[in-house]
Amino acid sequence: MILKLVSRIIIIKNKCTIGDTPTFKSNFNWALIETLTTFAPTQFTRTNFESTYNAGNDVVLIFDWVNNVEIKSEFKNLTKTAKVIFPRKLNFDGVELIEGKVPIFGRGDRIIIQLGYEFLDPNTKTIKSTMLPDGNTLIGKEVFRGYITKINFNTPLELECEDQMFFLKQSQCVFPNPKESNRITLENLMKRMLTLNGNGENLKSDMFLFAAPGVRSHLNTVSNKNLKGLIPVFLAADAVSQTDTKGFKYNSGTKKSISVILDELKDKLKVVNFFFDDFGNLMVTTPFLNPITVSDIKKFTLEENVIDYSDMDFQRADQIIVKIIVKSKIVDGAKKQHYLFAGPDKLKYIGDNYGNIVTEELPPGTSKEKLDSTAQTLLKAQKYTGYAKGSTMEIFGEPSLFIGQSVQLTSINYPEKNGTFQLVGVTKKFGFAGYRQTLEIGIGIEKKDIPKSK
Repeated sequence: MILKLVSRIIIIKNKCTIGDTPTFKSNFNWALIETLTTFAPTQFTRTNFESTYNAGNDVVLIFDWVNNVEIKSEFKNLTKTAKVIFPRKLNFDGVELIEGKVPIFGRGDRIIIQLGYEFLDPNTKTIKSTMLPDGNTLIGKEVFRGYITKINFNTPLELECEDQMFFLKQSQCVFPNPKESNRITLENLMKRMLTLNGNGENLKSDMFLFAAPGVRSHLNTVSNKNLKGLIPVFLAADAVSQTDTKGFKYNSGTKKSISVILDELKDKLKVVNFFFDDFGNLMVTTPFLNPITVSDIKKFTLEENVIDYSDMDFQRADQIIVKIIVKSKIVDGAKKQHYLFAGPDKLKYIGDNYGNIVTEELPPGTSKEKLDSTAQTLLKAQKYTGYAKGSTMEIFGEPSLFIGQSVQLTSINYPEKNGTFQLVGVTKKFGFAGYRQTLEIGIGIEKKDIPKSK
């Protein structure tokens, strides 16, 4: 069996995305890309390209080769990033791609990256199959969609890209109003912020697709894509029910980008995470489980199908000494500040009475029950038997994995290290040296915590 690396870089240009400060074509339907007229640069003249573009039409260009690609996604960051490297002297009808009246690559252009393998017939060297033994399609597997954010005019040429969070960075809103924040739930906060009702810019009321908390049937998956072209939003039921937004306030007279507001929410509420997953869904979840992918368990044996696991540091819970302090200001009108703490009243902490100290302060007026549950979540994230934070392993490009997904790891030599773990970081690297993924391993997952597929 012979495997051949395959890549496809899709650039979508429209007249609204050119310039240092792009104004977005907010009604662009990602799902219509396959129905648009597409061109390979070798099949399309620059004159036709420029005339099509100048007429206000979307133009889709496909590059079936690339020097290198690196895609990085982490739970600790809101934005997924990609770097794409092309030869510097690459030209289109004798004009370099970054030159001419309408450069092929421009800031704000949409980009889709597909990576994978093909099976070649060992005798004819022709494509024999684009399927893995388990039935997964190899060619054309989408691993990134987003926008070109910067062009580095170096040798070779480098494109820096961000996922759809880049769009939310360009969209500002004035919200919430402190006078109303006491009666705004997390669900309503998201709905109002992502529409013109929240004074959002570049947003249309029908741009995002919502469903009831916990419902996943409207989301994009490997086998199911939202043909309406809307951006699906997933509201985890526990994130909505457990999150108190009363203490989240800022000066409503100041416009802020939506991504900044999401970052502030993540920092102040502590138990909510916001990110675009690999299928283009905006996820609003509790750290760290992604209920769409965590139930899809991939199995690996360290000594057999893992390239490198030398950076995997195993720990036992009884060896971790940590004190968790979670507190909230008591709102009683008194001038002197008082705090309510998680844990027994005499201790005012949970965990060990010495060792590393983790302190978090939740919004004023947070209930004792909420403080205790947050402290238990933080303790579980620190004191566990499994691989220590920052542990990574390297595998091949397939199966293609995502943050929030779970992996079942087995060791022939060290069976005590066996277990199922969540992925909190995935870096994909593609190029002349091959196709590899570096997986950052999170805490272990118990069977009861793995959501059932719907």
